[in-house]
Amino acid sequence: MKNKTICIFSSFYPPHVGGVERFVHCLAHELKKNINKIIIVTINTNELDDIEIEDNLLIFRLPAYSLFKNRYPILKINKRFKTLIKQVLSHKPDLFIINLRFYLLSYFSAKLGNKNNIPVIAIEHITGHLTVHNPLLDLFGHYFEHFITKKTKKYVKNFYGVSNACNQWLKHFGIEASGILYNSINIPTLHSLNFREELGITKDGMIFLTATRLLKEKGILLLIEAFEQINIKFPNTFLLVIGDGILYNNLQLKYQKRKNNVFMLGPESNEEVLDIIEVSDIVVIPSYYPEGLPTLVLEAGALGKPVIATDVGGTREIIINDSYGQLIQPKSINELTKAMFRYIEDENYRLVTGSNLKQRIEENFTWSKRATEIMKILNTLT
Repeated sequence: MKNKTICIFSSFYPPHVGGVERFVHCLAHELKKNINKIIIVTINTNELDDIEIEDNLLIFRLPAYSLFKNRYPILKINKRFKTLIKQVLSHKPDLFIINLRFYLLSYFSAKLGNKNNIPVIAIEHITGHLTVHNPLLDLFGHYFEHFITKKTKKYVKNFYGVSNACNQWLKHFGIEASGILYNSINIPTLHSLNFREELGITKDGMIFLTATRLLKEKGILLLIEAFEQINIKFPNTFLLVIGDGILYNNLQLKYQKRKNNVFMLGPESNEEVLDIIEVSDIVVIPSYYPEGLPTLVLEAGALGKPVIATDVGGTREIIINDSYGQLIQPKSINELTKAMFRYIEDENYRLVTGSNLKQRIEENFTWSKRATEIMKILNTLT
């Protein structure tokens, strides 16, 4: 496979932060161990160099109009754009991998691959329509998603979800998936932190943690409400919230003095998130967003931490029963508080579910497995 070249298209890529960005970054680095050349084609959302070599990955950043650049980039097909695409093609890619079928870059790259006889696969990362919390704009968005998906799927024969739940969602667009390429994780290397000490939390304090974009549909407001009920009965409990988003400023202002033991930590690097998970006791994912397969479940599991998660997207494909963690219904404060109470009061259950989840992650959800699956697909299509 050392003579092969794979080109991965993603509208967003680090330093832009998000689950798809991390998926592409991790998959690319794993593939590079066995593939001669990995090319990333993305949108230049952060005004960086438009051609760069980073960690042996060749990155092309295409121009886009400033309007909606950080939400739905519109390609600026100018002279520089065409030059960059010619340079991408000059590397003679053997496979195009596109991420999230509804972006304009995905449609463009699918059509480009078809025109140049390059096999194209598409990876699906969500399980529902996205929302901007405006009924009229949401309706337009839904129609547009169907329109652009219909155009894109003309050029893509093979779709893969990051969970079976994603594959079920693809059926909504008349697409029958070819398989699953699960979101994954590499077992992390941790750094020694005195994080509890820095926050003034003693060793016997119980830490709940979540790390997410601070959007309403990520369930953060429900989690804080549930935790405040917990904290009344168990005052030696603490909630750490990692992340940024439209709710951050208001929440930071409200909890700046660590009211009710809620700590708003703001955005952290992926390495720092893992280090903070390690010193926490219980990880909570309260989302009702159309998740594909939440990375935080994988991160918590890889570190052997017990998890409470809403039953959305592909989460139940990891937490297959209550021996691996606690699944709850979205938007249910009652179920969330019960699950938190159960973990507080049953140390053995915490240890057992954390251990079982860790073993399941190590056996099924590693990037080496995903890279092997991609290479099998490459062999089949080329």
